[in-house]
Parts: sequence; C-alpha cells; structure tokens
Amino acid sequence: MVEFARIVIIIFSNLVLAGGIIGFVRAKSRPSLIAGVVSSLLLDLSFGLTFHDPKLGLIVGDALAFLLFLFGTIRFRKSRKFMPGGLLQMLSALTLIAVTLALVKM
Repeated sequence: MVEFARIVIIIFSNLVLAGGIIGFVRAKSRPSLIAGVVSSLLLDLSFGLTFHDPKLGLIVGDALAFLLFLFGTIRFRKSRKFMPGGLLQMLSALTLIAVTLALVKM
C-alpha cells in the first residue's frame, strides 16, 4: 500500500506543478506559478522521505494534500468554477484518501 501511496504522491506533485504552469501561461499569474512550484517541491520532498522513513513521508504528504484541499475549497467557494479550485479540491481529496489508507494499513 505504501508503494501505491508513493505513486499517488508523485502523480499529484506533477499535476500540481502542471496546474501552476498552466495558470501562469494562460493568466500570467505569478502566484499560481509560485504556489504550483513550491507545492510540487514539498510533495517531492514527502515522496523522497517515504524511502527513508515511510511513515513520516506519508504523514507529510497527507498534511500537504490536506492543505491543498483546503486551498482548493476556498478557491472553489469564491469562484464557483470547477477550474482550478474544484479540480485541486478533487485531486487533493483523492490523494488524501490514498495516503491516509496507506498510513492506516502500516
């Protein structure tokens, strides 16, 4: 289950990075680019941690997914548009589920 959670974290990291880049290209939003890059780097850090201390890496990944879920929820409630807040909320929730399940099964 830890392997599956690792894969989910790295995929989520890449999607968050892609979202930040798309936000910058389409809307010239520097905050979007910065948030995407920083979030992706932190998720990559949690991915790397899972190889040295799986529990700590998954806890960090879970916490980051939770924070991104909250951020996506706030964005979705303000705009009432699926993109980008609703998508971030959905992807974060899926990541939260996968990583939390892996933590519970440890």
